[in-house]
Amino acid sequence: MSVLLEGSHSFKLDCGTDLSKDLAVLTYAPSKSPTDPPVLSAIAFVPPEFVLLTPQQISAHRMVVVHDDELRSRDGVIVGRDQDPSADSRLRSIKQELRKPQDGESQVLGTISHVGCGPSSFSISVSAGPRPLTLDSKRGQTAKVRWFTTETTQAVLNCGSDAMVPNALVTYLPRGDSGGELRAIEFVPRGLGLSDSRR
Repeated sequence: MSVLLEGSHSFKLDCGTDLSKDLAVLTYAPSKSPTDPPVLSAIAFVPPEFVLLTPQQISAHRMVVVHDDELRSRDGVIVGRDQDPSADSRLRSIKQELRKPQDGESQVLGTISHVGCGPSSFSISVSAGPRPLTLDSKRGQTAKVRWFTTETTQAVLNCGSDAMVPNALVTYLPRGDSGGELRAIEFVPRGLGLSDSRR
């Protein structure tokens, strides 16, 4: 699943969830026989104005090469990312929107290194600190996933994925020293200034 939208967005995927107001691009393999359903492989949430173009429409557009994507002031002077006057206020706003740990919960900022799936649950491995955490979410205990950055919107979070997805703020209910129940995943931008863990 990927979210190709500006700003912060939260999507809950569970049985009975109504997503009729959200535009999405679905990638799937067609049915191999009349009795087999199509197989969904990806969901990308896109802006309301998004449209898919045919090969003919794409070829009709003039191709443009972008030499750089530097942030520039109105007079054309290149502004470093760390000098962007709006960056501090944006990061402050993100911090205010992050989920606050509830009683008994913990949060850790780390890298998701594995996604596993079972018959009635899924789990993630989070690299943060001396040993990884293994956090699971059972059916009916849907964990919220939110993006506050475009840096990880293309991250692969499929079952069995071993892709390293950084800057994940994970909220969980601890169970032992290296496990727990997953409550939320929030992908944050680099340089947000969070401590590695907080309770």
